[in-house]
Amino acid sequence: MPTVKGSRQDDLIIERRSQGSRLFRFLFSVLLLVVFAAVGYFSGYANSRHQIKTLRTERDALAKDLGKSRASVAGLREQLAIFEKGDEIDRRTSEDLRETVTVLGLTVTRLEEEVAFYKGIMSPANGEEGLKIHSVDITPTDNPLEYNYSVVLAQVKTNSSQVRGRVVFSVTGLQNSETVTLFLPSLADDVDAEGPEYRFRYYQEISGVLTLPEDFTPEQVQVVLRPSGSQSQTTEVIRSWNSAGEV
Repeated sequence: MPTVKGSRQDDLIIERRSQGSRLFRFLFSVLLLVVFAAVGYFSGYANSRHQIKTLRTERDALAKDLGKSRASVAGLREQLAIFEKGDEIDRRTSEDLRETVTVLGLTVTRLEEEVAFYKGIMSPANGEEGLKIHSVDITPTDNPLEYNYSVVLAQVKTNSSQVRGRVVFSVTGLQNSETVTLFLPSLADDVDAEGPEYRFRYYQEISGVLTLPEDFTPEQVQVVLRPSGSQSQTTEVIRSWNSAGEV
């Protein structure tokens, strides 16, 4: 009978060790989850700071190029004025300078627009925030029925998280003396039936080529942003066909 008592004690010891082992594994699993969650959070935070730093670097580089271009334009204009006032005018040199000034002037304008765009995202002057349709551009091509379209979206100030959804792009005009609305999927072969998808944190450009029917006269463009899930309300812009541009 003493042997039987010894066996019961051994079984009891084994059970206690098993319970301790399970508790240890549970606590270790919880610790791993906490560690992975912390790593994920700080990784996302670091990536966020890196993206903001990249945007600011691009903005500063553009501003620097803008300053140089402005100085070049001013210098060339002075040279052009000297040539035009001199007794011996080199016509070709004067024309070359004038052309260079024109090109640099266009470059300055483009750089000013890009710098303003970056500033508008990081720190808008008018205090607006949230998802915004920054511009809608329609430009003709060599084919009278084909047009290049471009829609630039931006998330102003509140860009701590990514936004996503669909762009509903439509053109309203006259066809056989009736008002008709045509949606982008029917005008461009490479567009999904639900419309182009947007997914970004700071900004995104959606562009392509659309083809209008021969008997269709466009009058206005409408762009509607429909966020996915439980995100904010829709954003909408309506522009006349000939006045598309920055919103």
